[in-house]
Amino acid sequence: MTIPGMRYPDDPKKEIKKIRLYHGPVIQIVDQSISPTTAKNGDELTFVYNISNPYSDKVPKIILGAQVRTNSPEGEWIDDMENDKVIDLASGANDYSRLFKLPADSKAGFHDARWVIIDESTKKPINSKEMIRIFEVQKETPLKPKLDLIILIDTTGSMMPYIANAQESANEIVSALDSTKFDYRVAVADYRDYPELPYGGEMDYVYNLNQPFSNDKDTIINSINGLSLGWGADWQESVYSALVESMIDVNKDSVGNPDNYGWREGASKAIILMCDAPPHNPEPWDGGYTLDDVLYWSENIDPIRVYSIAVGYDSRTYATLSEISERTGGKVYSSPIASDVADTIIEAIEDIEIDGHGVEVKIIPTRNETRPAGSIVYSVNITNKGDIADVYNVSFEAENLLGSCRGYPLAIQHSWIAFDDSEMDLDSSISETRSLTITVPGNWAGMENTTYNFSINARSETDETVGNKSFAELEVKANKRSTIEYSKLEIQWLSELVNSSTIDHGVKNALLQKLATAEFKADQAITALDNDKVKVANNMLQASQNAMNAFINLVDAQYDKKVSQPDAETLREKTSQITEDLEKAKNS
Repeated sequence: MTIPGMRYPDDPKKEIKKIRLYHGPVIQIVDQSISPTTAKNGDELTFVYNISNPYSDKVPKIILGAQVRTNSPEGEWIDDMENDKVIDLASGANDYSRLFKLPADSKAGFHDARWVIIDESTKKPINSKEMIRIFEVQKETPLKPKLDLIILIDTTGSMMPYIANAQESANEIVSALDSTKFDYRVAVADYRDYPELPYGGEMDYVYNLNQPFSNDKDTIINSINGLSLGWGADWQESVYSALVESMIDVNKDSVGNPDNYGWREGASKAIILMCDAPPHNPEPWDGGYTLDDVLYWSENIDPIRVYSIAVGYDSRTYATLSEISERTGGKVYSSPIASDVADTIIEAIEDIEIDGHGVEVKIIPTRNETRPAGSIVYSVNITNKGDIADVYNVSFEAENLLGSCRGYPLAIQHSWIAFDDSEMDLDSSISETRSLTITVPGNWAGMENTTYNFSINARSETDETVGNKSFAELEVKANKRSTIEYSKLEIQWLSELVNSSTIDHGVKNALLQKLATAEFKADQAITALDNDKVKVANNMLQASQNAMNAFINLVDAQYDKKVSQPDAETLREKTSQITEDLEKAKNS
């Protein structure tokens, strides 16, 4: 072929009239490689080509194309045409390279790669090479979810035995945090009451931040152990002030460490509140807060869940803490005995881990209907209901039909569905919608309308105990073709029954021959129906019925002779049902 504009190096006025790219000497990929051989979604690969140009001159405008696909299961070839590179091939064998950006949704596992060189002017491939299982897309390890936790404790005099137990078990409390999947930070704060009579004394306060957020275990332990007792004159304490101030004032880092500053974006936020007395309601001093203030700040800082531990036996305290926790999305616990305090704090930590995750699955609509050869589209909406970003494994699950059902197969087949079941990475409160298409094959078999159940399941990859499943239905409407298909299946099942029986060999062969004729005629009926020849189809169904009648006549002739009485009764029952179904197909 002539490549316009190409000149001899020694005489720029002479055009090269012909270079044979596809006949005689050929341009070809001699060797190829890829790097790196392990990658993650969105990474760039480098495709290296060693290309042999047998001509003495450069060959211009050759495209370096590349494709990848999953190896197991074998997927479709995927291009990255934006990174296709156009080069001039130098004479001889030379190395060239181009980039290939992996799609963000590439499945984990081994992948195949293909190197392609293309003549840009004709768009015809010149040569290609493949390498199998040449690189691996690694499964991304999800980042540990974040937790910012404030331990807020009433340090008035009556709390002495409960605080002592928490201090004795400070190591166990931090170990419980270590056993969670959280990247955690803990702040420690305490409160007593307003430092004036009748509420408290001069050594009291409505709130104090003992330790800003820290992930250092020794710092957290020392802060818990450093709590000291005050007075708190009356029974009620500054609970509301302490909660609101802890939500706001925790942003102030007394040590000026930017790593410890404030609530982290995207972190699960919680307060463990431990006390033995209810709040003032309302708080009587200037600037005092109410429950509404607690709820406002809890909701507007991401939110913040309050996990309340009512120590001692005061029912009013438990009731008030229950309302605080319930309305902020947390939980309430009762720990009347001082020796149980540490265990209760650890229980709250375990619940915080569970409550930080959540997922909701919705399928819209929940019920739909179609006929054989029809397609139906559902919307699958998955929402992260937790406080933190999470990764969800998504799966389609077909439910088996229960009870007496005259449709086949007994569950939706995976070959019927088109659904993206790749992992779903969602920030807190974010939803993603994917479409689910179910296409019922034209040869679906059913004597009656059949309702299939299926579900979509989403499960947290971070915490496998967190998941949600939504169910939906698809009703497949029976038609003339489906009734013939089902009758044909019944004939096949009857053939299997005869074949496995103890009937005399000669009689068995004769019976099987009659069933083969009945099945063949049913097949002819389907072919005629597909060609809109309904009358011919009905004639073939009648012929199939005739073959079934011949079958049962032979059974009756050999009744209790070469066909045992139990076998004969079973065959009579099955044949009667098939004959009825063929009649129904004929009249539908």
